Amino acid sequence: MRRARLKLEDTPMFYHVYNRVAGEPGYLPFGPAEKEYFVRLLHELNTFFAVKVVAYQIMSNHFHLVIHASEEIPKPEEVCKRYERYYQGKRKLDPSDPYCEILAARMRDISWYMHDLQQRFSSWFNRTRPGLLSTITRSRT
Repeated sequence: MRRARLKLEDTPMFYHVYNRVAGEPGYLPFGPAEKEYFVRLLHELNTFFAVKVVAYQIMSNHFHLVIHASEEIPKPEEVCKRYERYYQGKRKLDPSDPYCEILAARMRDISWYMHDLQQRFSSWFNRTRPGLLSTITRSRT
């Protein structure tokens, strides 16, 4: 069972986070293409979040990250800049928008970072590997 993550909101911190994939024994979803996409995704998320991935290791069925979260929550202007860069100028955000304050808190939060990382990778994986899960299910019977 996963233990709750300890997070200090007003202190710069380094975190070691990891995740193992669900699946049958021998299920190794991280091949070269998946690892490449995962690293690209790390870089994309770093343009949005105010956390830095210091180190990473991607194994065949799990990954480890060392993440640094600064103590400062980004200012509204920085939030808008990161938001627009992340969405490649397709979305705009005004510093006076109340959503800006919500995003600022999320940008420093490693739980939100991990949520977005895992959700985006899982969506991509399931979309690009549609027959993989049915193959695994058939091999069990």
